[in-house]
Amino acid sequence: MSENIFPGITIHSFGEGQMGQLIQTFDWSKTSLGPIEAWPQSLKAHVNMILALPTMASIFWGEDLLQIYNDTCTNTMGTRHPANLGLPVKKGWPEAYAMTEALFKRIMNNAEVVVYSRAFTPLERDGFIEETYFDSTMSPLRDDQGVIRGVITLGSENTELVLSERRTSMLRDISQAIITPADHFQSLMDVFSSNPNDIRFSCLFLPDDVGSQIKLTASFGIDESDKKTQRFEQFMNLVREVLTTNKAHEINDFQNLIPHTPIAPWPELTQKVILIPISTEANPAKGVLVFGISPRLKFNESYRNFFVDITLKLARILESEEQVRDSVKIHKSYQFLNSVIEHVPLMIFVKDAKELRFTRFNKAGEELLGYTSEDLVGKSDYDFFDKAEADRLVEKDRATLASRKVLDIPEEKIQTRLKGERLLRTKKITLYDEHGDPEFLLGISEDITEKKQAEAQHRLLLQEQAARTEAEKMIQQRDDFISIAAHELRTPLTSISLQNQLIGKLLPTLDLSAGFQKITTLTQNCQMQIERLSKLVENLLDVTRVTTGRFVLDKTEVNLSELVVRIHKGLEAESNKSKCRVDLNLEPELIGYWDAARIEQVLVNLVSNAMKFGAGEPIDVSTRIASNSDGKFAVLKVKDQGMGISQEDQARLFNRFERAVSINSFGGLGLGLYISKQIATAHGGRIRVESEPGQGASFIVELPL
Repeated sequence: MSENIFPGITIHSFGEGQMGQLIQTFDWSKTSLGPIEAWPQSLKAHVNMILALPTMASIFWGEDLLQIYNDTCTNTMGTRHPANLGLPVKKGWPEAYAMTEALFKRIMNNAEVVVYSRAFTPLERDGFIEETYFDSTMSPLRDDQGVIRGVITLGSENTELVLSERRTSMLRDISQAIITPADHFQSLMDVFSSNPNDIRFSCLFLPDDVGSQIKLTASFGIDESDKKTQRFEQFMNLVREVLTTNKAHEINDFQNLIPHTPIAPWPELTQKVILIPISTEANPAKGVLVFGISPRLKFNESYRNFFVDITLKLARILESEEQVRDSVKIHKSYQFLNSVIEHVPLMIFVKDAKELRFTRFNKAGEELLGYTSEDLVGKSDYDFFDKAEADRLVEKDRATLASRKVLDIPEEKIQTRLKGERLLRTKKITLYDEHGDPEFLLGISEDITEKKQAEAQHRLLLQEQAARTEAEKMIQQRDDFISIAAHELRTPLTSISLQNQLIGKLLPTLDLSAGFQKITTLTQNCQMQIERLSKLVENLLDVTRVTTGRFVLDKTEVNLSELVVRIHKGLEAESNKSKCRVDLNLEPELIGYWDAARIEQVLVNLVSNAMKFGAGEPIDVSTRIASNSDGKFAVLKVKDQGMGISQEDQARLFNRFERAVSINSFGGLGLGLYISKQIATAHGGRIRVESEPGQGASFIVELPL
């Protein structure tokens, strides 16, 4: 029962309230106190007293110090309520009793009263050992005979007050650490590390010097070896996400992400971590702060706000520093820009967008127009140019402002005061105010008068030089061709003439039966020279066919090795004359689809050249099958052991009328290799040469089968 005397004062009787009901219904017979009826009257009075108290009050009675507590205690006991009712203090609060056992003994043995303020008391009341603080008075309790049988504790929990004062003090230290030292980021970590009860570890991530990547700027509580692991890089990905989204992120299993050792003063590992973007209001994040959360504190709103306050304080300081740096940078940039504008060798001018009057002119513009800045500023084009010219300039200004695009004027004539008419290349650009409206017109002009004159003269010189070069080239080609052709055609004709003269002189004196062999030999020599002449003429015709696009193939099935054997027999006389033995190394049955006559022409050209330049040494002719990514192909190789060919000559050897040796030493029009290349190319193949001076030459023809 309870009775209201007047407002604010209530008298409770035993059993009133939650704990009063619970105490009455509790089975005390199973404890050392026995049933309530057997309790001493003094204990009943003590219990009735604490139940009526509005502050936390507990009684610990008997040898086991069994606990009895009031309603106010239940608010701080967490999951220990109601299990602790009737339990010995040693079992109910083992973590606290380890610290208070001596106090209980002193009170019980010496009848002392113990008072403590903001005493640290580790309590496990919500599934973990919690860091708590209490103001308490512990006094002895006597039974009906006056013997001390128990202890009464009266007090209140002030954990939040202690934490708040501790955190407020730390916020002041943070401000001082950031403002004073030069390396304030590491000083900030030093302040964090001084309060491991609230901050188990911390990492500060800021952009690098160029602002392209975020990096770990300062930290405490994380081993250096951990920062170099793959897991830490995964953690960095979370940091980048927080920076991008500008939203805080919590991790509840940090030990699984980055294993680390416990940090004093608690033996527990840090599992919960919060990542907070460093930003004010809706501004973009300037970095990320990471805090390790204490395993002995509830992560409630006040704890979270503590971290937010730290981050916000750092964000404001960084923004303030950035504003100072920006102001200095803007001032320096203005000075630099002003210096550039004044010294750049181009005319730079600025007009207001409304009346198109000059507001700025640099030195190059003054020198070009022949007026000073004082003469120009505040004036318009009509003050310096005739109306027609001023109309043209103003029209282009208005067009630039209206289009909101850069106007590029490649050439425009302008009349200057001292230099007469000049030719300028000008770009006009619109500058806008904060509302996006045109405010100024920027003009940049280059005097290209001398440049245009020089370009015109240069073009004229190039045209004249090109015409001379082409004419000289054509004349040289004509003279070379005439010289070579005349020499080559004259040689067989002279031989034929001499052979015929010999035949004419010999016939009257010879017995035809006895001189038949001589006549036959002379006739054969004449025929050989005639065939040589025919070959030269045919080569000239092939050049014409290639040039006019009438070079066509008549492809049939051809055995390349058989073709080589046949040509070898046909060249026996020439081989004997050159004293170059021809050795064959042929792939049997090398069959492809080619123009037999043209392939024969290539082979004759290559073998004849080898005999001509082979210095009487053996010539190797080989065929084989090779393959690449495009399929199989035939390889024909003609190798001599003659004088060889330089790299410079190899580069031009397959061109028309090109020769690697003097015509005075060796004959030929310089067309055989050119035509051979055209034939190989027409078959989808190629021809190439491998040679070094004095080492002979190998001509290799590759033909798709």
